[in-house]
Amino acid sequence: MDLFVYDPLTNTLEERGEIVHGLGGEVRPLVTGPDGRIYGTGTRGNQVGLYIYDPKLGKVAKDFGPVGPKHPNGAWSRYVMGVDDTHAYIASGMIPAWYLVAVNLKTGQEKVLLESPTERVMDIIESFPSAYARIPQDGAANKEYWLYHGEAIPKVNDKPPWPKQDSPWAKAVPKPEVYFDQIDPDENGNAVVWYRSREEAQVKSAIRNPQSAIDRGWKSIRLEGLNTYPHRINPLSVLPDDRLYGTGDDYVGTFLFDPKADETIYCGPRVGLAPYTTIVCEGKLYLSGYSAGHLFVYDPARPWTLGKGGPPGSPAPNQADARSNPRYLGDFDKTTRVGLMHSSFLGDDGKIYFGGFGLRHYTGGGFRWFDPKTGTLDGFWKPLSGYAVQWIAPALDGKLIIISTTRAADELNNNQAPEEAKLFVYDVSAQKIVREIVPLPKDRTTGLIAEVAPGRLLGLTASGTESGKPGSALLYGADVATVRCCSGNFSHHPSRWTTTGPTGSILRTNIWTSCAARTASFGHT
Repeated sequence: MDLFVYDPLTNTLEERGEIVHGLGGEVRPLVTGPDGRIYGTGTRGNQVGLYIYDPKLGKVAKDFGPVGPKHPNGAWSRYVMGVDDTHAYIASGMIPAWYLVAVNLKTGQEKVLLESPTERVMDIIESFPSAYARIPQDGAANKEYWLYHGEAIPKVNDKPPWPKQDSPWAKAVPKPEVYFDQIDPDENGNAVVWYRSREEAQVKSAIRNPQSAIDRGWKSIRLEGLNTYPHRINPLSVLPDDRLYGTGDDYVGTFLFDPKADETIYCGPRVGLAPYTTIVCEGKLYLSGYSAGHLFVYDPARPWTLGKGGPPGSPAPNQADARSNPRYLGDFDKTTRVGLMHSSFLGDDGKIYFGGFGLRHYTGGGFRWFDPKTGTLDGFWKPLSGYAVQWIAPALDGKLIIISTTRAADELNNNQAPEEAKLFVYDVSAQKIVREIVPLPKDRTTGLIAEVAPGRLLGLTASGTESGKPGSALLYGADVATVRCCSGNFSHHPSRWTTTGPTGSILRTNIWTSCAARTASFGHT
């Protein structure tokens, strides 16, 4: 847990190093307490943490260590925590639920005040010198509670139970409105930032029929020639016109590359997801991934409009609007609980099939499909609750979709993982899983899969390759109709095969061809 301090007067950033050893996590909120000290949380393995940082002393005044319930898949806090003069309040989740934990700042004693329904996220809202909590309810309106002196008090009106006290930022100038639709630099490094004060917005709102953003009180700052830098890119997708669609890693921009003209076109800000799987269907590119298995469609025959807004008053179309390109189609998590959609293929019914796995609140897998003709999404998760879906592949010209999995904690079986990973065979016409195959007894995964002959599947798993170390790989074949399998072991390095023979790429080809031949040898006689 490193701390950085920014001084707006000198426009300098100071790094103060790791202030709490062993505390990390994806979400690490800070809050100013009524005593002027800073309170923070984060993740300590399968629990959240709590500490107090004294800015006057420039050090941590107290580290409470791990607090709250334990979560089997790791702990997360929410984006805001609360504190008053006696207690700190932290939301702790995600499996099996979210809990609101109160910690006594003097004694360290802790207790759970509130619990949310499974997969329903609670929120803490700061209200100096304490906070209140919003707890979702199944089939009913949210409930709100004041958090004060270690108790959750039902919120019946907007009058808090504590004496009024000005916050440290009460004298600060109100934050201005900022308009972001032109803030992303174009291909020439130019951008515009628009802003206006709250007072100006109120005054200008009385003007009838304003003709421009300036009439509405907006001011602009034009940024020109912003520096660009090289960055990693995600896997590329081939469009129907042979151009390549690409995105930068870490949620940066989107581009098209034309290999014939040797030309790159910057499209704009990223689509609202981290793309893990893309597929072309009827001339359009469908994209899904993280988070929540968002699904977007991009039509390369139309101009890119996502995030391409004009000045204030002329925003870009909403991402779900028909004018938006790419366009948001929906989320896969609603019926499959998938947090990351990882693989996709076309079925012979014209639907696009997706496989993925849950994150944080769910550890199993999900399987879902999208029908481009009707625009509907559907899917399931329960048969895959102990099996995180990593890859899918079509077989028999898309009549079957094969689902490859990794063992995962099964919440329908007391969070116990199954003994071995499985291949699941989904029949497109029957619209159900019709067969389960265990190609590798007691193995944790069924790995990468591909059909190499009608109904004959080739699979590849690897183990022991963590942290770039050499390991072993296993190639296997399976007949998805007769459920017969064969396998062979190979020594493997993360970047190349290490068995004796020609160069890595040729050796891989030889191994795949050899195993494909072995695969074709079983089944029908």
